[in-house]
Amino acid sequence: MTQFDKNKVVNIFLKIYTFLLLIVVLYTIYRMSVYYFNSDDIEIILDKYLKYLIISFILFLIFSISLKLNYNIKQNLVLIFTSTITTLYVLEIFLAISFPELRSNQLKNIDNKNKLIKYQNFIKKKIYPFDVINKKFNHDNLKIYPLSYISNIDTFLCNETGKDIFYKSDKNGFRNKNTHWYQKNIELLLIGDSFVHGACEDNNNTIANFLRKKNSSVINLGLGGAGPLKEFAIFVEYAPIIKPKNVIWFYSEGTDLTKDLRGEKKNMNLINYLESGYSQNLINNQIKLKPKQVSFIENRLSEKINLKKIKKNEFIGINKKITYLLEQARILRLWNIRTLVSSFTKIDIKKVDPLFFELIENVNLRLKDWGGKLYFVYMPEARRYENHLNRFILKGKFRSKDFIINKIKSMNIEVIDVDSDIFSKEQNPLSYFNKMNVHYNATGYKLIATEIFNKVQN
Repeated sequence: MTQFDKNKVVNIFLKIYTFLLLIVVLYTIYRMSVYYFNSDDIEIILDKYLKYLIISFILFLIFSISLKLNYNIKQNLVLIFTSTITTLYVLEIFLAISFPELRSNQLKNIDNKNKLIKYQNFIKKKIYPFDVINKKFNHDNLKIYPLSYISNIDTFLCNETGKDIFYKSDKNGFRNKNTHWYQKNIELLLIGDSFVHGACEDNNNTIANFLRKKNSSVINLGLGGAGPLKEFAIFVEYAPIIKPKNVIWFYSEGTDLTKDLRGEKKNMNLINYLESGYSQNLINNQIKLKPKQVSFIENRLSEKINLKKIKKNEFIGINKKITYLLEQARILRLWNIRTLVSSFTKIDIKKVDPLFFELIENVNLRLKDWGGKLYFVYMPEARRYENHLNRFILKGKFRSKDFIINKIKSMNIEVIDVDSDIFSKEQNPLSYFNKMNVHYNATGYKLIATEIFNKVQN
């Protein structure tokens, strides 16, 4: 091959690498934009993507300029970059094979249009699909921000396993019977998100009901979509009135700190609860909101059922498809290597918002006013077990688990670690999740309830 031909081949490689690096730059900007328009904090977005943007852009500039350099420099640049990339992908493929991703047997979701029509039929029967209501309502001279769903109403919760789940909400909009509120000396008050709410199981198969079967008096304040700050607000509104012996605070590994708390910190209605003595007296005002909440849900559904509205939201579906394709292309994105490196180089304390621990400490101090005790339940997500890198290599580094648990223990709060104490003892922990690998199944809920009962009794 002549010198001219060699130079031509090297230039082809440089042009390919320049084009690919441009794609990486544009992809990184796209991902940053998605997170930004989802209202994520700019600091978090920059921490996640800025390094990739800078590195890819610098390399793009180097390869663009290198086309004008002499042959020897260009050749060395191509050889170094090619060997580096080859080595990285060999390592990535090795990690992917050694620590495979376990794909869940997910059911196909009902398409948006049919789901909305289904919900509309429920409302005709006075059954209201559960939804998060982030809105203040006027009542007389009061402006009230509800922390729960509609009170005393037939509610459709979810369908993740092919079965519709219904329940009748209590007078405060939670998943209890009204008679539960009149029990004396409440032993257990449960606070958490959809897992505690009971998604996606019948009344008999929730954590609260399994505890009741053990003759425990239980109030369940779990609510789908709630994060740490909203859960704290719920505690402030209801716990001091009930004065339970024990509060069981459930921490959801996959959502509490990754998205819930970030969004809740922007909600002044929830931030108000950080002020000492603040309360909306919801236990007395909740019932006043029922007609307004009913009207709100009906109007929201009417808007969504409009086909034009659905078409306007098609870009959301496009973004979901792109996200799905990216999930399938993890090897191409060097996901395993990047995860491994970031998990062992980032400092855990930077990943966990200090407000989270302040909320837990505040709850613990308030409980001491009436001699109550706080238990912290660490609830692992399916992602911990779906990916063997997370389960067998990262372990306690994944989602900063060890840091969170050790911090809670240092506050003299008893911890129930569902991952270590229950799920990881099973060869296949995913057997405790439902078919969608989103929430736990009845077996998982029952084991957690048993562990809580045993801890509290001791």
